[in-house]
This record gives sequence, structure tokens and C-alpha cells, in this order.
Amino acid sequence: MWGTLLSGHVQWVTLLSYSIDTSRTDDRREPAGSCRGGCDAWDKAEEQGGFFTNADARACGVRRSLLSYHALRGAFERPHRGVYRIRWLPATRFDRIRAEWIFRKGDRAVVSHVSALFILGLIDEDPGIVELTLPRSRRGKVPAREETWRDGVRIHVPRAELKEGEILMREGMRVTTAVRSILDAAPWAASPVWMEEVVRRAWEREGADLEALMIGAEDRRGRTERIVDRAVAAVAGHAAAARGTLVSARARRA
Repeated sequence: MWGTLLSGHVQWVTLLSYSIDTSRTDDRREPAGSCRGGCDAWDKAEEQGGFFTNADARACGVRRSLLSYHALRGAFERPHRGVYRIRWLPATRFDRIRAEWIFRKGDRAVVSHVSALFILGLIDEDPGIVELTLPRSRRGKVPAREETWRDGVRIHVPRAELKEGEILMREGMRVTTAVRSILDAAPWAASPVWMEEVVRRAWEREGADLEALMIGAEDRRGRTERIVDRAVAAVAGHAAAARGTLVSARARRA
């Protein structure tokens, strides 16, 4: 694999070497891969799982015509308008979500709901849709509804803005935290058993605050409150039973 990546890196640098700032008349022309300000196109793409945008490339001095040329030649995939992926980097199971997020990154998009649960490892199966949350200031970017569907992508524009404490970086993307993701996804939960497993993983793997989860569910009421309360009670009960077993085992050894 590393040989493939190294080969890809060489191809990327070679590609960038063709994009020189020809507006300069002196001998200090700079390759596009390391533009003024320390921009490095390869590092930028690597940080984003092999994805980059027209804006990313432009910031590194790479012309759009050059990108289009190499996309046609097969060096880059173009999963979205203005979004490219370096073909020789290994694909991941998050690529579809990443492509949609990068496409809307300029709109301050955050991966949320079941897509966030998938990235956080709280569910195993790809949900088959991409869910993103945008701030209300970007409402003009989508139809005037709280939610809108397009080609398997659901855009949410909640009345209350996401707080910074509800957002984290994971897999190079802005993703809602476990607690926020569970609360957002709860109305569409497949079953109480499904939700219980999600809450258990959130508690074990992400250190999710079960009390904060219950308070958040109470604020939302309805099905969210019922299904989350049931799941938290089950997980807390299992945890209490496990602690009791551990205490008894230690007492016997003593």
C-alpha cells in the first residue's frame, strides 16, 4: 500500500509542478504545490481523505483548467461539482459522507444525525443517506423547510444553532457529538433495541454523559424522550449490575 501511496505522491507533485505562476517575470516562480503562505496541496488533500475542492486547489495555485484536464485523464475522481478525489488513495467507507460534507464545507456544514452515528462508530451499517446540519444563516442555500431531501442527502436547518461544544472533529470532518447525534436521530430510530445499543456504545466508547442525554431528551419530548429514556435506563441498569458483580468478585478475592 505504501508503495502505491508514494507513487501517488510523486504523481501529485508532478501534476502540481506543471502549474506555475506564470504572471511572475523573474526566476522566483513557485510550484503550485507549495504556494505563498505555506499551503501544501498534498497535505490538504490527505487531511480530507484524498478529497479537495476547487477552492483548495486555487489556494495552492493550481488552475481549474488543469484540474479538469487531469480529471478527464483519470487522475482525479469528481464525485461532486467542484469536488475532487485523488484516485490512487485508498477509498474508505466514509467517502460518500465526506464528499457531501466537503461540498458544503463553505456553508459551515456539520455531519449529523445517523451519518454522525456511523462516523462515531455507534452504528455499524452505512445508513445509506447523508445527513448534514447547516446554520440558519445559510438557510438560503436550501429550500425554505426545516429538512430537505436530494439524491439521498438530507439537509437540516434547526431553529437553534449548534453550540461549539456539540461539534467535534472526526475523520477530518466536523461531526456532532454522540449526545447530540443520538438526540437528533432518535425520532427516526429503528427500534428501542437499536437505540439501546447506540446509547451503550456512546457511553462505553465516547464517554457520553447519560444524564445530559436524558435532560436533552426531556427538552425534546415525544418519541425522543420515550425511546432515549428507555435506552438510558437499560444501559445504566446493565452498568450498575456490572459494577455490583465486580465489587462482589473483589470482595470474594479479599
